[in-house]
Amino acid sequence: MTEELGRTSSTTATARRVASAFGVVALLVVIVWLLRRDLGISSYSLDLLLAVFGFVFIGMILRTEVQYGAVRAVSSLFLNLFGFCVITIVLIWILPWIDGHPLPGVLNNYVPALVIAGLVTIIAAYLIRQFAPKRGSIYAAGKPMLVQADTKLKLGAARITSVSDGIAVPLGQGEKQTSYVLFSDVQMALDTPMGTKEILLKSPVAISGIPLLASKTNEEKVRALTNKSSRELFVVARSALPDSQDFGTTTAVDLPFVHVTESGEEDVVEVGPIHVRSGPSGDHVKIGPLEFNDREDHKKRHDHDRWYAYSRTGASISSRHDRINAKWNGSSMILRQDYMKLKSGSDGFEYDPQEIVTTSALHKLRVTHNNVSLETAQFTINVQEGKVVVREQDGKLKSSQSADLARDLKSVLSELAMKQVRDIIAGEPVDLGELLERTEEVLNRYE
Repeated sequence: MTEELGRTSSTTATARRVASAFGVVALLVVIVWLLRRDLGISSYSLDLLLAVFGFVFIGMILRTEVQYGAVRAVSSLFLNLFGFCVITIVLIWILPWIDGHPLPGVLNNYVPALVIAGLVTIIAAYLIRQFAPKRGSIYAAGKPMLVQADTKLKLGAARITSVSDGIAVPLGQGEKQTSYVLFSDVQMALDTPMGTKEILLKSPVAISGIPLLASKTNEEKVRALTNKSSRELFVVARSALPDSQDFGTTTAVDLPFVHVTESGEEDVVEVGPIHVRSGPSGDHVKIGPLEFNDREDHKKRHDHDRWYAYSRTGASISSRHDRINAKWNGSSMILRQDYMKLKSGSDGFEYDPQEIVTTSALHKLRVTHNNVSLETAQFTINVQEGKVVVREQDGKLKSSQSADLARDLKSVLSELAMKQVRDIIAGEPVDLGELLERTEEVLNRYE
C-alpha cells in the first residue's frame, strides 16, 4: 500500500469537511429556531436548541487533530471540548437577545456546569500539550517509508525523480508534517524556455511541498538501504534540513489560550476556538465549527507554488509564487514563466521574449528584436536600425550605414548568443575565441 508523503491525509481532510457540514447544519437549525413561531413549531424550541448544541459538539469532536500523535490528539480533543463549552455559553447568552424572548430555563441551569467544564478542558489541554513536541522543534512525524527507484513527479516546470530505492523520514514542526528527508539521490529536470536543465541533488535530500509516493517498510529494509536504524536515521534527517528561516517558523507565541505564529508563508492567530490565518492564498477565519474564507479560489494554486528540495551538499531548488530558484556547484538559476537567468561561474545569461543577454568575465552580448550590442576588451559594437557603430580599444569610433553589415552582424551575433546559452545550460564555458573571430570576420568583409 502506498501513500503520498507531504500531503494531508485524506481521512483528516474528510473529517474536516464533515465537521464543516455539521457547522452549517447547526447554523440552519438556529435559523429554523428563530422562525419557529412563524413555522408553528414553538413547542419544539428546546429540542431545536439541543439539536444545535449537538451538531456543534459533533463538529468540534471531528476537528480533533489525530495525525500528529496520540499526545497532541488528546490535547486537541480537550481544546475542542473547551471550544464547544465557549460556543454553547455564547449562544445561550446571545440567542435571547436576537430572538427577543428568554430561552427555556433548563438551559440557563447548564451555564455553571459549562463554565467549570470549560476551565477543566482548557487546563487539561494545556497540561497534556506539555508532553507533546514543542512548537518550533523538529520531530519524527511518522515511521520511515520506502520510495521506489524511478518514482517520478511532475510539478509545474519541474520533473522530480528518485534515482534509486530510498528511505524517506517524515518530519514535523509545530502541529503539522512540514517535510521529509529522502535518503536517495534526486534528479531534478527543469523545463526552461531555452531547454531542459538537469540538476542532481545528492542524498540526503530534504523535501517540502513535493508529494512522492511511498510505502510502508520494516526495520530490516531501513538498515539494508541506509546502514542505520530508524532512530539513527531521524538524527541524520534533522541535520539534513536547511536553515530555520527556510524551513518554518520565524516567530511564535505559545500560551495556554493564545498561539501566534509568523512565518514566511502566513500569519496564524489562535485565541481559544477562534482561528485566523492570513497569507498569500487569502484569509481564513474559523470560529468553532463555522468557517469564513476566501482561500478556496487560491488553494489549489498555493498548494503547488511553495516547495523546495535541499541537499546537504548545498544544492537546492525551491519554488514560490511561480518562481523557481536553484543553486548547485557554484551555479544559480531563476526561472519565472518566460523569464530565465542562469549563472555558472563567471558565465551567465538572461532570457525573456524581448531579449537575450550573455555575459562572461570578458564580454557582454545583448540581442533584441531590433538591436544588438557587444562589449569586449578589444572593441564595442552597437547595431541599431541599419547603423553600425564600432568603438575600438584605443577609443577610436567607426560608423557605418551599411544595411548589409548591420544584417550580417545581427545574424551572426544572434546565432552566437543562442550557442552561448546552450553551452551555459550544458555546463560548458563560453567560447570567447569563436565570438571574437566570427565578429571580426564580418567586420573585415565590409572594410
